[in-house]
Amino acid sequence: MYNQLVKENFGVTEGIFGECFSNFSVLLENLEMKGEYIASLVKSCLFGLIGEIALFSKIGKN
Repeated sequence: MYNQLVKENFGVTEGIFGECFSNFSVLLENLEMKGEYIASLVKSCLFGLIGEIALFSKIGKN
């Protein structure tokens, strides 16, 4: 009964990585975290890009 409830709400029957990975977007939508996840992903990419630019500008000056 509990497994069926979790399956209906979150799309997973077992808490294993493969099951969660396959239904990741469904999990995000049902937990109402999709917007936060995308914003966090964009922020991480921007910080990485800024770090990369700083590194290459430092290498270019030497």
